[in-house]
Amino acid sequence: KDDVDCAAEKTVDGGASTKTTSVFMLEPNQESVPVSVAVPDVTTTEGGQSDDIDTS
Repeated sequence: KDDVDCAAEKTVDGGASTKTTSVFMLEPNQESVPVSVAVPDVTTTEGGQSDDIDTS
């Protein structure tokens, strides 16, 4: 039982942290990907990407 608890805690702590970071990065990234393809200006404008992350 102790082993399971330790593993679960580690998974929740590390997994949650990693997952949260991944989601945050994926959200702005995914949105930027389609937008960039449609509007190349967005890709050139680094400020826009930074703004998106800041707003988030």
